[in-house]
Amino acid sequence: MATHILVVDDETAIADLVEVYLKNEGFTIHKFYNASDALACVRTTRLNLAVLDVMLPDMDGFTLCQRIREDHLFPIIMLTAKVEDMDKIMGLTLGADDYITKPFNPLELMARVKTQLRRYTQLNPNSGSREQANNEITIKGMVIAQTLIITPIICGMIYSYARKTAPSIRVFAVTMGADRWQTAKLTVREMKKEIYFCMVTGFGRSISEVGAVMLVGGNIKGRTRTMTTTISLLKSQGIFTEGVALGVLLLVMAFLLQWICDILQKEEAEDENY
Repeated sequence: MATHILVVDDETAIADLVEVYLKNEGFTIHKFYNASDALACVRTTRLNLAVLDVMLPDMDGFTLCQRIREDHLFPIIMLTAKVEDMDKIMGLTLGADDYITKPFNPLELMARVKTQLRRYTQLNPNSGSREQANNEITIKGMVIAQTLIITPIICGMIYSYARKTAPSIRVFAVTMGADRWQTAKLTVREMKKEIYFCMVTGFGRSISEVGAVMLVGGNIKGRTRTMTTTISLLKSQGIFTEGVALGVLLLVMAFLLQWICDILQKEEAEDENY
């Protein structure tokens, strides 16, 4: 089965050079000099990889990468003369898988293309548009990443509270003749407010996470894009009004959750008093 690669660069000499090297490797090349024609090809062709220039006449490569990522998960290599770290970070944040600066060695580009194709093929044996299997892996990875981030925070806070309150609870339990299991249950029961606070803090840290979600999830619209990654994306594009609006909405959601939890906690305390 042929491997189809999209090449988009407004510099004819570079686009032709990349095409020659890729064809020599046996790939089928779809070469364009602007983003509009490239997007039309993306909609009608089952591609396996894309090499995109950042500076294009009708649409910058970052936006083109973002548009492709809305519906497709094949690897994207950004090809540009920009060497600033922020440009690289933006490209990778918007969904690019690799970044090569001009001037470049064509042999290095071929090696990077083969590497990306090998990884993509291993993860997606039936690769195409909106690959469900890969998406499931990506979402699970996001959950795992979030869990790894907040678990040390929650455990550390609970341990800190336990060091202060557990000794007195243990003395009381031993005095009442409780065994170790009963003592542990009593400790958890007496510390439930502190545990609740730690869980809410962990949740707040989770919903504010950007880096891990972008790296693992790819910030794909309609699939792995979250409110925080959307805010980051809008900020990078200079769309501050919508970004601030989403930030305010996120804060309102966090305060609303906190308010509901406080009400439930007060009702529980009143029931205990009765």
